[in-house]
Amino acid sequence: MHNVRLQWVRALLVMSAGLWAASVQGQEYRYHYVSLTDIELPAGFSYYSPTTLDDRGRVYGMVFDENRSNAHIAVYQDGVLRVRQSGYAYSSNARGTLGGYILDPETGSMRAALFRGEETLLIPGVESERWSMVVSVNDFDAAIVNSDPSNNNINRYRLYYRGRFIFTYQLATDHDCSGCWKVNNFGVVAGLVFNPDAQVDIALRFRPPYRSPRTLDPLAGSAHGGPFGITDAGSIAGSMYFPADSSWSFGLWDRWGHYTDYYHGLYYNPKMNSAGLIVLSGNYESDRNSYIVPRPGQRLNVMDLLDNPDQVEGPLDNITAVNRHGDMVGNGQCGEPACPMFLLERVP
Repeated sequence: MHNVRLQWVRALLVMSAGLWAASVQGQEYRYHYVSLTDIELPAGFSYYSPTTLDDRGRVYGMVFDENRSNAHIAVYQDGVLRVRQSGYAYSSNARGTLGGYILDPETGSMRAALFRGEETLLIPGVESERWSMVVSVNDFDAAIVNSDPSNNNINRYRLYYRGRFIFTYQLATDHDCSGCWKVNNFGVVAGLVFNPDAQVDIALRFRPPYRSPRTLDPLAGSAHGGPFGITDAGSIAGSMYFPADSSWSFGLWDRWGHYTDYYHGLYYNPKMNSAGLIVLSGNYESDRNSYIVPRPGQRLNVMDLLDNPDQVEGPLDNITAVNRHGDMVGNGQCGEPACPMFLLERVP
């Protein structure tokens, strides 16, 4: 374990200057809208779903046949969509290693996998495991694996790195949030558990050597929420629900556990990149816009930041991923003739 920590620390010392520069570069955010809606699909495929992207702006997702089955990994770059191996990918790191799963050809169950180019790396499971999938992968291909190991719907989270599991956490109840589990480049893990006595969700931080987690205290008056991102500096993005007025807070716990409210108001589906940029989207009931929140109290409508708003095909309803530079990929609500899908390239 000590050697694993040293490897990450040495690599991050080299990266630290670049990460710091990326986090403080320019105060202005401008974007260019790139449509992914009418991409030409290879023969045999009729539907494309972009889900994530890397730091070089390559967009990853899946292509499907007419029955929305037979999923294959697909990568979009410079106007061209290339189809790769079978699989489902929902997370990526800076270099383009993807995390997700394949469907076992014999059982039809999900098997956790990493996708590196044309290579598929299956992550070992246990004999009684019903399913498994990768929910987060850092830039050194360390992966958080979510699985049901005992056929009782009570999930387990493990950190897989270089052929072995170096961290395991078994949930105590079947209350789960797989999207709340993240790992950064130092091997720090953010997660969530449910306290059945208090009936609230609790955010946790696990640091190597993972002996015991630290509880991240919520704000007074909040009930439910959890982490949705983690920076390389160790800050963890969190959301909290306040039942008194049905409002939500989105903000950051710093490495010492102090929480700063970045936005308080309507509910959104939040995302955050490794540099700490919070993105809010997915409120289909009252607000079909997407926002970036660069700092506390500042919320910018992405539509107002476009240099080509006339090319937008519909409301920017849902952001599915944001990379370190602030580029985003997402989709709009489906209509006729198709579901708008887009890449938002940050203008230098």
